[in-house]
Amino acid sequence: MQGKTLLLVLVVGLICSVYGQSSSSSDSSSSSSSSSSSSSEDKSGSYENQNNENNDNDGGSDDFVYLCGNPASMSCLRQYFINTRQCRPVRQIREDHVIIRRRQPVYIPFVNLTVITYNARIQYRGVIVEAFYLNKRSSNIVLTLNFDSISLYTDVTDFIIHRRAQEPLRVNDFTNITYAAALTAIIPTYPRIMMKAASVSAYITNPYPEYKLGPKFSESSDELIAQTYKGLTGDLATTVQEIFLVDAYSYLLGYVQTHICNFGVPYWM
Repeated sequence: MQGKTLLLVLVVGLICSVYGQSSSSSDSSSSSSSSSSSSSEDKSGSYENQNNENNDNDGGSDDFVYLCGNPASMSCLRQYFINTRQCRPVRQIREDHVIIRRRQPVYIPFVNLTVITYNARIQYRGVIVEAFYLNKRSSNIVLTLNFDSISLYTDVTDFIIHRRAQEPLRVNDFTNITYAAALTAIIPTYPRIMMKAASVSAYITNPYPEYKLGPKFSESSDELIAQTYKGLTGDLATTVQEIFLVDAYSYLLGYVQTHICNFGVPYWM
């Protein structure tokens, strides 16, 4: 009888031992699974957060409204401004149409020179709309026009060479020059389209324009005039860059006013 009792105790003890190990293993597996799931969720959350941060910093493309699609056509651009009723429509004109710019000074400080053109004849060729959209955050319209060529000719140009502690030296002769540039206007739209307040910058697509300047300036025997001409033409890239710091506004507004829609803004000084 005592032998049977002892055998029964041993069997019960063995069963309890096996059950305990199985339960511990199951709990460990469950804990491991839970930990793995938590880690996976953390990684997923981290990826989503990173993705959202990237979207927040991608330039805010949702803030751009392309007013005529992308790319925009010149006819749509013209119609958009006409529909605002803030400018006067201009008649359809040929690409080789010549506009007259009454007076325009430009400053070329690296050679101490001011150039003033009078009654200049300007022609635009190969013009395409490179960008046209509204930035909702800034309430500005961004307009970029790319010009294959902007040609200027005038018989009357004042070349004014500034001298230290002396009156400037003046030379008058003709100017003939052709540029290539992409001009970008940032146009405020609040409370209305303010073309006069536009800021215009130039990306010079050809820093070495074709040019011819009159002989009184380009072939002078005067030492200072000759030195100024040599400096001006010896670094054409800088010359063009400094000219367009002033002329970019005039050339872009000249085209907008005469070829797209007339806002009544003078494009000369």
